[in-house]
Amino acid sequence: MRYKKLTAILLTSFLILGACSGHDDHEKINKNDDEKLPPIPKKVFVDQQSNKQLSEKELKNSIKTYLNTNKDLADNITDLGSETKLNKKDKKKLNKLQHMSKENDQNFEDYIRKNELPKGYKKGTELTGKYTKETNEYLNQLTSKLQKLDKKDTKEIDKLNSKYKDKVNGKQQKKVEKFLKDKDIETKAFEK
Repeated sequence: MRYKKLTAILLTSFLILGACSGHDDHEKINKNDDEKLPPIPKKVFVDQQSNKQLSEKELKNSIKTYLNTNKDLADNITDLGSETKLNKKDKKKLNKLQHMSKENDQNFEDYIRKNELPKGYKKGTELTGKYTKETNEYLNQLTSKLQKLDKKDTKEIDKLNSKYKDKVNGKQQKKVEKFLKDKDIETKAFEK
């Protein structure tokens, strides 16, 4: 039980999706067991458009879809990844979720790279995509390390935290949230 709490604290503390939400970490760790996880998305962000001038409305909807899909995947990965011993079925499910997360990030990255963004959106959209991708890389690596972690050895977690501390933090999240607010893009990704 103590190890599971340590795992939950580590995941909660370092996941930027929840790190600066304004809620007490203790409150998150002791969430009601009856609280439902979001459903696993049936598909990830996909848009095959290329060499197109995107409208503001179109880009806002794409960002919203990308971030909402990301949040649902990240919530499920976090929940499943916090378990210390996974059976084959759960390992397969976790691998599928992680693959979907990577695919979601890559598809969004390709979408913004292959199209022309509306004026005033390029920097913020690229920051949002980069930040979310790095958050997911961190989450996936942390989950992987936690699955292999000896209960007494936290050196691997410390190394991972050092690697991402400048990329996945409250300061970077605030930049992304400011962009989303400035452009009036409502998403559940950074709900408080």
